[in-house]
Amino acid sequence: MSGLSGATTVSVGGDHTCVVVSGGSVECWGANTSGQLGDGTTVDHPTPVPVPGLSGVTALAAGRDHTCAVSAGRVWCWGGNGRGQLGNGTTTTSATPVLVPGLSGATAVSAADAFHTCALAAGTVSCWGWDQLGQLGTGVQNEPYDPGRASATPAAVTGIGDAVAIAVAGAGNSCALRAGGEVWCWGWNTFGQLGDGGTPPGAIANTTHSATPVHVTGLPAVTAISQGSGTGHMCAIDPGHVLHCWGHNGLGQLGDGSNEHQAIPVTVPGIGGVTVVAGGADHTCGIAAGGAVRCWGFNNEGQVGDGTATNRTTPTAVRLPDTQDSAGPRPVPGLARVTALAAGSDHTCALTAHGTVLCWGDNTYGQLGNDSTLDSVRPVQVRGLSGVTAITSGGDHTCALAEATLWCWGWNGGGQLGDGTYSSHRIPVAVSLPKVTAAAAGHQHTCAVAASRVWCWGHNFVGGPLGTPSGSSGGAIAHPTPVKVENLGDATAVTVEGGHSCALLTDRTARCWGWGLDGQLGSGQATAGPTPVTVQGLTNLTALTTGNDHTCAVDATGSTSCWGWNAFGQLGDTTTTTRLAPVPVPLDDTTSLAAGADHTCTVNENGTVHCWGANAHGQLGNHTTTHQPTPTIVQGLPEAFSVAAGLGHTCALTIGGTVYCWGHDNHGQLGSAVQLAD
Repeated sequence: MSGLSGATTVSVGGDHTCVVVSGGSVECWGANTSGQLGDGTTVDHPTPVPVPGLSGVTALAAGRDHTCAVSAGRVWCWGGNGRGQLGNGTTTTSATPVLVPGLSGATAVSAADAFHTCALAAGTVSCWGWDQLGQLGTGVQNEPYDPGRASATPAAVTGIGDAVAIAVAGAGNSCALRAGGEVWCWGWNTFGQLGDGGTPPGAIANTTHSATPVHVTGLPAVTAISQGSGTGHMCAIDPGHVLHCWGHNGLGQLGDGSNEHQAIPVTVPGIGGVTVVAGGADHTCGIAAGGAVRCWGFNNEGQVGDGTATNRTTPTAVRLPDTQDSAGPRPVPGLARVTALAAGSDHTCALTAHGTVLCWGDNTYGQLGNDSTLDSVRPVQVRGLSGVTAITSGGDHTCALAEATLWCWGWNGGGQLGDGTYSSHRIPVAVSLPKVTAAAAGHQHTCAVAASRVWCWGHNFVGGPLGTPSGSSGGAIAHPTPVKVENLGDATAVTVEGGHSCALLTDRTARCWGWGLDGQLGSGQATAGPTPVTVQGLTNLTALTTGNDHTCAVDATGSTSCWGWNAFGQLGDTTTTTRLAPVPVPLDDTTSLAAGADHTCTVNENGTVHCWGANAHGQLGNHTTTHQPTPTIVQGLPEAFSVAAGLGHTCALTIGGTVYCWGHDNHGQLGSAVQLAD
């Protein structure tokens, strides 16, 4: 593709790609068996060829075997036309652009893998092509099954006159974003891709399709929509840059941590500040503020981009070149007399003996607390804090405890800072909760112990990690101020991550609540709910830690146990088998432990650090990037005191008060003072 430059728009079809280049002309390359490249031939082209006769193109859409463009408010299409998807009143294939009659003032066009096309003009959506599933939205009943049902000319979608955006999904449904932020969809609904709650998870039934638009339920007003190009899933971005997805989820393409189809939109955890989302056949990618890219779903060809071929059910950072990572520990310069560490997704914080806090790494949302949003490869001091006795970091926010008051800063899209707002803060703000003695920050929620009771706030994912019903079961989707966890005894500590929370009680037992279908609640059952359940078979506990979908604990004898999801061996029991109840880790004399997203680390009484689980970025510190289901010793590390684990990096605090870090370094979270190219 050398020589192609100045592209302003790109669209990817089944096996071909087209771009709009400077000046508004179109160039395409790839498969051309149906003339979808528009160059007048049916010869495949591995390099771009111009589409003759088009100029001033402002919108572009590639389907399975056809392509369409908007020029001067008119729509032109070319390629396969067996179902009338070119919209020119015929079913004759055309290897050059043909005008779609009856449309003017068009501003957008969207083409499906399932042989239909839609265009937007002055708020009206018009569609043409295959209509066996009602995907043209004209109200025509789609029973009985008729593979020949099609409309070769545009027809207006029923009941929509104020659309501002359209999205046509690959397998046979369409959606429109209306001026008030509502999303309406029509067509195929086998997997709940219409978002109307009409298809239970996993059900397959033609009776739920709709040939007229239906309102997507459970979705806040949104600003953008996007479609998957495959079996059928949709996503939308709300004004707070939170991502919501629904529909087919058999390969994790909704990013909610499950493989269950969803007929009501679910909030995608682990990615905040979303500005762009795009769906592939069975995977999805989002771009967050600052340009960070995360992908999830089917990964057989590495399309998630994390360096593996393992499917991902939650957003996963697109892996940068290996030079971005450190597979072995290296010291963080400029730090001394550190007493505690905390690691977020891509940032790290340290507490000094003077009671001050220093942070480094990703600062997109102000999570470094220095009144800036610039990443830092060197530790910078959090502004306005003194007398700090404890720190905790979540995905993109951090909290510090000082004189029984909890202060938080960073990302606040779910209300996880606890100040009653949803606005991110670049300097600490106080949480309206007195007498705090312990706290824990997760990806999008936070919990604290105050007067021996547990309080939580932030995003309340399905399952209720705040200890109160979540939006899908009649409760609030988010709480920007603390709510008390009911049905829980007196507690001394709390730990949170992903969609679940756990507390260490005064009787030295543990209870967990929230999302637990991967066994992360430790009750012996795959359940989810806001009511705390007792962790099975563990007593005399001294510490707990939570990862995305797993939990670990250590007891007074130094024995370590873990439970929950285990695809990367993050439970450390030498297998990759998910566990609904605690299983022992073959380690003795553990004194400190920490769980990252999908890995776990411990420190034993002689200061040796062991890590296990996911290792794509070298976060296990053993000079490899191979996942490990068995504890492995971190090489080249002085005697350690404690450990902190983030999304793909790990840090250890040594006996002498210095800090060593290893793993992913895309934002400088290793504190090496040498920013590697992003």
